[in-house]
Amino acid sequence: MAVADQGAGSYEVFRLFAAETLGIASGHVRVRAVSAGADPALVDGGAGASRVTAVAGQAVVEACAELERRLGGRPDSPPDDWILRRIAEQGGEAVKAEGTVAVGWRTPAAPDPRSHGAVAVEVLVDRETGELDVLGAAVIADTGRVINEVAHRGQLEGGFVYGLSQTLIEDLVVDDGVVTTVSLGDYKLASAADVPPLEVRSLPPHPSTGERPLSVGELVNVGVAPAVANAVAEATGARVRHVPLTPHRVLIALRERRERP
Repeated sequence: MAVADQGAGSYEVFRLFAAETLGIASGHVRVRAVSAGADPALVDGGAGASRVTAVAGQAVVEACAELERRLGGRPDSPPDDWILRRIAEQGGEAVKAEGTVAVGWRTPAAPDPRSHGAVAVEVLVDRETGELDVLGAAVIADTGRVINEVAHRGQLEGGFVYGLSQTLIEDLVVDDGVVTTVSLGDYKLASAADVPPLEVRSLPPHPSTGERPLSVGELVNVGVAPAVANAVAEATGARVRHVPLTPHRVLIALRERRERP
């Protein structure tokens, strides 16, 4: 594998994919990372774009399916060592197979490759100061088949915190073309203390997407800011159109709302 496991448990997911495709125990599968440039055939742009499980994982499935074909197909009710037996039957030489997957626009006859989600929040707004508190939140995710429930939930929770931080706290300040928030002392990030009670629900795979896993990593974060802004507008009638939704910006929006006829 050229793709790196940055801590999300990607290699464990790849092991599960390989074991399931080949009909063997996951303990018999080892994922080996390849150093950059060591193999010209293994080129990867990094762990990002919500594509590790959904795309690189599918490449693992394709490689294992090709391996199975080169071994003459999986036997009925295969024993755990059927691969070793087939290799021995073929002379003992190592058998290699590669898998590649590319994701593009959906074609009419193909399963839908897109994941879907929703974010709902409850907010409390102080009309006198503009202070904004997110009291609770819920995330609904339609991401196809879930391979690793713990990692899947971690991606959704992390995406929510990422989005909440951008929505309420993070502010990149540029003065005359120069970034002035140059450290984490200036550029604030959300911590565990800033996260409200969060409910996470995952929907079962929809027939339009099939049984394959879909992207998860960046599904939730983009929905937090509009959800919070809509909640503020629902509660007060004031619309804040810039992030972060600081008390100052909320207060200005409240004043503008009162001044409108």
